[in-house]
Amino acid sequence: MNRLLSLSLLILSSLILMAAKPYTARIGEREYSEKELKDGFSAYLEFIKPTQTLDKADSLGYFSQYFDELIAMNIYNKEIKRRKLVLSEADLEVQIWQNPPQGVKQIPDFLEDGVFSLERYHKALMEEESFKREVMQVSRDMYSYHALLAEVKSEAQVDEAAVQEKWLTTATTADAEIIYFDYSRLKHIEATPQEARDYYESIKEREYKKYGGRSLYYVQFTGASSRATSSPEALQKSAADSRALYNLAREIGIEAAAKGLKYELKETPLFSRNDPFIRGIGREPRLIALVFSQKPGSLLEPYQNSMGDTFVLAIGQEKELYYEAFEPLAQIMQMRANSLKRAAKNREIFADFIARYTPEEYLAAAERDSLTIVKQNAISLASSFAPIGEVEALNKAILSTPVGSFSPPVEYGGMHYLARVKARTLPEPEAWEQLKDKLLASAREEAEQAYMDEWFQMQKAALKIIYPPEIATSNPQNK
Repeated sequence: MNRLLSLSLLILSSLILMAAKPYTARIGEREYSEKELKDGFSAYLEFIKPTQTLDKADSLGYFSQYFDELIAMNIYNKEIKRRKLVLSEADLEVQIWQNPPQGVKQIPDFLEDGVFSLERYHKALMEEESFKREVMQVSRDMYSYHALLAEVKSEAQVDEAAVQEKWLTTATTADAEIIYFDYSRLKHIEATPQEARDYYESIKEREYKKYGGRSLYYVQFTGASSRATSSPEALQKSAADSRALYNLAREIGIEAAAKGLKYELKETPLFSRNDPFIRGIGREPRLIALVFSQKPGSLLEPYQNSMGDTFVLAIGQEKELYYEAFEPLAQIMQMRANSLKRAAKNREIFADFIARYTPEEYLAAAERDSLTIVKQNAISLASSFAPIGEVEALNKAILSTPVGSFSPPVEYGGMHYLARVKARTLPEPEAWEQLKDKLLASAREEAEQAYMDEWFQMQKAALKIIYPPEIATSNPQNK
């Protein structure tokens, strides 16, 4: 039953030995050596079992997550001790007998026809003293954590009057006429190609920065571009031509081979192992996995994609840090730059409208200016209606505006709105009594989670934390 000791993976603290000087990280009074963190992180990855192959950025992300969990465990263990929440041995034995830890339910020895057998588990507890002690140790930590979380959450407060007021807001509806300043009507306004490029440059650090990129050199044989319609002859020719190029490339390299046989050699943009597709080739997870299993410069066997095209490929350049190129994104950047330019003009039109007209003149002026006026009844906080959709800020403004008045100006996503409230409908008082228990229970759950998050951040702020160098370097806040 030695493999049952893997249960200790459920509690990271059981994986960490006493630190040896010099230390590389610190949480409170607890110091961690480089070896400790490395061994603990290896065990952590073994426990969570990531589904993807990890590149440098992925590994750093998981390591940061692992260290955050060490911080949490330090906080929880300290509070458990301060609050004296450790179970007695007798209570612990009852708990593990009645409530098997989740981890043991995956152990093959306890499965019967693929289903966890409580009888086998109980038999192991009675006959394997070392296993019982292991389960008790793991369970002692888990049940203590559960008790701590329950006690902290019980300190959260719920204001029934505030819950009722919030419900009243969500249950109230209103009828309104909405002047809709929609920038999509300004189709004659377009960004220049340079403005689209400038927009890309302004966002590439945030949206298109990537790690662990490779490219492919390739020659594409399209004679078999559709399995359903291609003739046998076309399929045969594509296979023969691609094989001939591949054989020559093995001798003199793909660049010289393509040039000698007069084929166009192309290069894909850089892509990472986690990308869903390769631009120019398609959505090919099998090929992506193959590329990252070989060394740069490797020539790959002729590859047929999901559309039936055949490719002769060699792994091209490799970059640890790169940006997704502008050219494949040019059309998207043009559309987004167009939207920004139209939204800016729409903002000018809206500001001019507000400056020129009084609220009493708004509706008549909007009709003269051919602006869209949306008439909508029974608007609630969560309403969505054509052509506007769901704009919570607009709904909230309408519900808080007196009948007969215009709402304050509302802007959302480059669109602007002015709404005149025509009528308001309040919920029946009896409805609150019918829904009160359910609403208060939901509010308590939200309050408990918010309080727990706030409590945790306060505990963390009180700790002296020295982050491992790689985490501190990647995030200046963690220093």
